[in-house]
Amino acid sequence: SGTNCRKGWQLTHNTASAHACSQTGAGIYRVMNKTRLVGLLFAATVLFQVPMMKLGSDKARPFTPITTVAAQLVLAVEDTPDAPGDPTDAVRALLFPGELVWGAWDAYVCATSHAACSEDKAAWMPRWSTFVNVRELKGIDRRISRVFGNKKPQIIAGSFFALGGAMMAVLRGNAGTLGLFSVVMLLWPLLSSTGVTPQYGLLVYLALAWQTVSISAARSAAVAKRKKKKAADHAAAAGKVEADISDLKHGHSTARSKGDKAKQADAEPKKVK
Repeated sequence: SGTNCRKGWQLTHNTASAHACSQTGAGIYRVMNKTRLVGLLFAATVLFQVPMMKLGSDKARPFTPITTVAAQLVLAVEDTPDAPGDPTDAVRALLFPGELVWGAWDAYVCATSHAACSEDKAAWMPRWSTFVNVRELKGIDRRISRVFGNKKPQIIAGSFFALGGAMMAVLRGNAGTLGLFSVVMLLWPLLSSTGVTPQYGLLVYLALAWQTVSISAARSAAVAKRKKKKAADHAAAAGKVEADISDLKHGHSTARSKGDKAKQADAEPKKVK
């Protein structure tokens, strides 16, 4: 019985092919779902500012790629004690998801402790106009320069790659090669610099980036297997059509030969007994 494998799969004409088609489709669907899940986790690691490195011995917030990108975007902003600089809404939008998570954590700590907290730390929702401080972002840039020295360009490039990979993961479900590039650019300065303490977020980030590459390879292999099977099914279908045409031609030729013999027999004079 004919079975139509929809959603871009091949047309099959028997139960075995239909079963194989459904198995191939289910396998690719599972790989695509796993790819999207890992991609979204990768994006969350970047956008929600999961700590990756502690720079030096100070108690400032640990290094994250997205704060490094934001620090580069405000370097040209004039900032003085009398006239604080405006980081622009683009930088605020970039940092808001992470600040929302950190703000909720700070508010929880304030609510469950007896220590005095500032009004900003006790607020569950960061204030849009004040939660980004240009001076703090420039301080992050100075700390990166102090810790990494001439390897700072690699850190900046890796941070931009990480942000690009996170955006691709949100939009396409896969961080692609940008995620792998970000790992290479960030990991080398970390391993070759002193005064850097890895945080748990770095391990999570590396694992998700590796999973992204591994799943992408599995997905490519599944797609290649599907294309190979599709070509084999098309070749088998074409061979069957050719065989049917050959049988029809042979049957037509046999019928025509029998008709010619019958006409010849009718044309011969009958013998009188």
